[in-house]
Amino acid sequence: MTRKQAEGDLGGSNSSRAEAELDSAADVEVLRDEIERLKAENEALKSEAQPIETRTAGRTRAWRWVAMALLVVLGSVVAFGAVSAFWVNRFIMDTDTFVTTLQPLARDPRVKAAVVNGVDEAIFSAFPIEDRVTSLLAGIQDLLEQRGIDVRSVPAEALAGPITAQIHNLIRQQTTNMLDSAEFQTLFDRALREGHQAFLAAMNRTQTATEAGLVSFQGDTIYLDVNLFANEVKDRLVANGLTFLQNVSLDRVRGQVKLVESPLIVQGLAVIQVLNTLAWLLPLLALALLTGAVFAAPDRRRGLLFVGVGLATVAFLGLLALNIGHAGVTALASGSGGTSSALVAIYEIVPRGLVTLLRLLFALSLVLVLGAVLTGPARWAVTTRTWIADLVSGTGTGTRVAGFIEKWRTPLAGAGVILGIVAVVALPVSAAGAFWIAVAVLVWVFAIETIGRGGRPAGPTPARTA
Repeated sequence: MTRKQAEGDLGGSNSSRAEAELDSAADVEVLRDEIERLKAENEALKSEAQPIETRTAGRTRAWRWVAMALLVVLGSVVAFGAVSAFWVNRFIMDTDTFVTTLQPLARDPRVKAAVVNGVDEAIFSAFPIEDRVTSLLAGIQDLLEQRGIDVRSVPAEALAGPITAQIHNLIRQQTTNMLDSAEFQTLFDRALREGHQAFLAAMNRTQTATEAGLVSFQGDTIYLDVNLFANEVKDRLVANGLTFLQNVSLDRVRGQVKLVESPLIVQGLAVIQVLNTLAWLLPLLALALLTGAVFAAPDRRRGLLFVGVGLATVAFLGLLALNIGHAGVTALASGSGGTSSALVAIYEIVPRGLVTLLRLLFALSLVLVLGAVLTGPARWAVTTRTWIADLVSGTGTGTRVAGFIEKWRTPLAGAGVILGIVAVVALPVSAAGAFWIAVAVLVWVFAIETIGRGGRPAGPTPARTA
């Protein structure tokens, strides 16, 4: 190969290499441009998708608040039913509690006045005293006429009226003396117990009306039964000289005083029966609904706050309804004469247990609201929680306890709630006992959350920065 041929070959090789490098550089530029274009398209797609995701998240959050509101309303209403069912089951359907609750009625002057009127009416219905007095006076007049004494100028009927009035007064006086005696409370308790047993029989559909005891229900009418007291007064009258009453039987006469007549009575008895049947279900259902409301809320702390407000509202409305009912019964009694005032006395005592339960529910709702506020982001609430957490973890033992609580925070809080539910449902606790159990559970949960979170607000744990 000559020198010129070699140089030609070398030049061609360098030219090809240069052309290849130029093509490679062009490809790199094309790739860079494509990458930039794809980046721009990706950013554009992100900017377009972000509003859609934001709107979707916003709609989901709004629907969760709507679900929370519905659950709070339903749960609060069911909670009111649960409180009423608890009252019916523990106060109305239990004979011993019922008798103990109504015992003060024996000392109420309105009930005493109704008993006096009822006894007087029962005795005069069982024995036609005025007719017998008139007949007796007519016989005396005949005897006097036979002896030549003229007494026909004064008719026997005219004399029978004042004498009958005096017998009325004597019956009322003896009834009042009996009401003031120590044995009246025993008779009263016996009448209450017999009446409640008959009431339970009516609730169990073994009979259509209660036919014994102090208060009886017959259809849409409530009566005050006084036969038991009338028999005691009759014996006292016989002992005081009215021996013509000795063989008078009061059993054939229902010594009843009508207290009130209303179609609402039948409906009320049906409601009582339903509440008693659901006494164990309604508390669990209310708890499930209200717990679901808390978990449905996007912010559980605010969900708990709304639950407290809902319970406070139904408790207040329940107390208001009872006050309105008292005003209605009072107006009914004032328009029906003195006898119906005994119904007012009964109304003032029977719902006392329900009033106590509603007041406890209202207090419990305030505790829930306070707990929700204390776990919130307010500066004073954070300071309080931090102080409690520091107080617990200030020692070595406290640090280990705080660490254990932080690790098992949710199971510990759930265990406290479950134990509280079991205690209220399974044990024969009073209304006040149920309230304090609920307060203890709330304090337990608050303490677990405060110590476990170390004073941090409720909600997601904030991300740590490097």
